[in-house]
Amino acid sequence: MKRCSTCKTSKPLTGFQRNRTQRDGLQNQCRLCFRTYSARPEIRARRQAHDKIRYKEKAAYFREWARAKRAANPGWEREKYLKLKYGLTLDEVRRLTEGGCGICGAAITLCIDHDHTTGKVRGVLCNNCNSGLGFLGDTVLCLTKALAYLKGSDCVIGEGVCA
Repeated sequence: MKRCSTCKTSKPLTGFQRNRTQRDGLQNQCRLCFRTYSARPEIRARRQAHDKIRYKEKAAYFREWARAKRAANPGWEREKYLKLKYGLTLDEVRRLTEGGCGICGAAITLCIDHDHTTGKVRGVLCNNCNSGLGFLGDTVLCLTKALAYLKGSDCVIGEGVCA
């Protein structure tokens, strides 16, 4: 139980929001009193003005920080993205891309191919092969049907279109 500094009633700890700056880790006002206080127009306007200033300060700071980080380590954003999305380092990606596309062998515009249900990386494909797999739904059944279709079709309408 904790006593609210505004309404002076004792309430359970769940009735107070967290505040790391306080000794007990909770706000001094209960949730209801804080909501009432925060809804006052002059308090809301003051907080919005303060937040706007803080946002501009933080944005400028982080822009400068990112600019300095990019200058010191040009590939850090890509490395961070690869680590978060696929769990790969830049060295692992370089090793994967050495052989080119896993289907056609092309070495231009390579994409990391992954299973969309499990998230596991399958390999590296060129943009065309990766798009083709995506359009076929990444299923073996659709690929098998497409292969059977290509093998079974002698000619499309018109002469000289197929071999």
